[in-house]
Amino acid sequence: MPLVKVMPSAFRNLETIKLFLVNYPPADKKAVNEIRKQLRMLATFPELGKADEEITGLRVLSIPFGKSGYRVLYKWSDGADILEVLNIKHDRQSL
Repeated sequence: MPLVKVMPSAFRNLETIKLFLVNYPPADKKAVNEIRKQLRMLATFPELGKADEEITGLRVLSIPFGKSGYRVLYKWSDGADILEVLNIKHDRQSL
């Protein structure tokens, strides 16, 4: 089971999401909680996200939320001890 390490860029993304959603209660807490829940699941199921077809070791996890959702870009290779979360973005943003 790999250690999930949220990189500074992904942490900033999560903070940006929280700031944007503060005007939309209770969606703000629900969205952040769902993202955190999915990040915890990656520790148990690191292959949960779809493998990037172009770059070996990169994966994208889609998190449905409301009418759209969020995507988590992460780096993990089979058997690696660390899974690095690189980016967290809304579906309408590019990773």
